[in-house]
Amino acid sequence: MASKVYKDLIGSTQTNTQTSFGAEAERRVFVRVDTTEPSPNTTLLGRGIALAVGTDYYHPDDPSLPLQRARAVQIGKDTVEVVLEYKRLSTSSGPLDVPTSGGVVYNSRARMGTVRVHREPTTNEWYDTRARDQTTATLAADSGKRPEPFVVPAPEETIRIPAVLNVFQFAQLQAAKNDIGKLNSNDLRFAGHTFPSGTMLLTGIDTDWQSQQVLGGQTAYISWGGNTTGVNATLVFIVQYSFTYRPYGWQEEVAYWNSSASPPQWSVGYHNVYGSVVMSGYPL
Repeated sequence: MASKVYKDLIGSTQTNTQTSFGAEAERRVFVRVDTTEPSPNTTLLGRGIALAVGTDYYHPDDPSLPLQRARAVQIGKDTVEVVLEYKRLSTSSGPLDVPTSGGVVYNSRARMGTVRVHREPTTNEWYDTRARDQTTATLAADSGKRPEPFVVPAPEETIRIPAVLNVFQFAQLQAAKNDIGKLNSNDLRFAGHTFPSGTMLLTGIDTDWQSQQVLGGQTAYISWGGNTTGVNATLVFIVQYSFTYRPYGWQEEVAYWNSSASPPQWSVGYHNVYGSVVMSGYPL
């Protein structure tokens, strides 16, 4: 009795998604093994997997889906059920500032932040009663009493953008790290949203590496189940860009002694705490 292989049984699946990997599939295979046939595998499961895989190192309905994993269960004296798992390694989209309604996604946490202000916005009176003129609440004329700011609540949002990058994008990733601690001088557009210039602070870029192995490689530096062609090992980087978004911007109020005013008095200026840069070409 020759070995028989029945592929794509009930329970097989194929899924196309909008993730970094793009698609995945699972094929269920029933194998009846003739143990008298010559084989480099010494176990029933090893023989069953080798027969189930054959030369199908890519999904027959989607050649871009490589075979990543094969697992087997013995269900009879000489029969094996094999599950073949396919998954695309990685795909790349455009730079961060490409206007798009999909493809680039992000996770966010909106919360209440704080800002420091010196004057009441409606009446323009100084919050610090010690520093202001007691007869004119909008005037602070004593150079020895710098007005202290008042902390008020303001919304802000932490935004994290995940990406899976290949080794060819590593140089771009390293270049993007030069923007950490800076604000966007251009409008950033992704996932259908626009973030105006001066509102997005790049606070960090987290990077982890991952080695992904695909069966059926042409270089046999890793052997699997008697498959002398081995596997291809691909290095990818799991990346997360972290921003803090403030819709009111990142300028901070600073009280300074204005000697040119009449009379000389304390005034409020606005200080750019962080530098800015055109944020473009981020690998995703």
